Amino acid sequence: MEGLLIGQAREGRTVYRASAEGEQALISRADVLATVELRTGARFGRGDSLEKTLARFTARVMPYAGRVEPAAAEAILDQAAAQIADLVRTQDRKEGTK
Repeated sequence: MEGLLIGQAREGRTVYRASAEGEQALISRADVLATVELRTGARFGRGDSLEKTLARFTARVMPYAGRVEPAAAEAILDQAAAQIADLVRTQDRKEGTK
C-alpha cells in the first residue's frame, strides 16, 4: 500500500493527496466506496460525477436483486435514462450547443 498518498508540507502541516497509483486504487474500489458513501453520507474524491452517483445508486438497489421483476426495473431505468438525456438536451440548449 506504499505510494498511494503524497504528503506536502503547507503552513506547518502535512497535506495529503492521492498519487496516480492511489487514484487507480480508488477507481478500482468504486463500488466499495459508493457503499460507504451511501451508509455514512460522506463523499470521497473530488466532487461528484454521474459515475459516482450511479455507483451509489447501484449500492442502494443491489439488496433488492432477485426480489423484483427485472423487466419492471428495466422499464423504470429506461425512463430515468430518458430523463437524464432530456437534462443534457436542456443544458445544451441553454449553452447554445447542439
